[in-house]
Amino acid sequence: MLARETVQFVKNSASLDNLITANMTIEIQLVPVSGSVQNKTWKFIAAGAGFSQTEAESNAEDRLDKKISDDTTISLSQ
Repeated sequence: MLARETVQFVKNSASLDNLITANMTIEIQLVPVSGSVQNKTWKFIAAGAGFSQTEAESNAEDRLDKKISDDTTISLSQ
């Protein structure tokens, strides 16, 4: 199983008190090492806001965690 996470930060205007948005994407790929499992890929995207990059990133990660745990298509069983 391979995964790649990317994060882009956007600093919003002063009218929003300089709120920062973290746009986060995680791509998960199952790469078979035997013939019994097929190659599978999942991609999840979430945004989080905060007044620091750390807070915004943490909020985006929380949303990604929820999306992943709610996704019923992720399964390693056949």
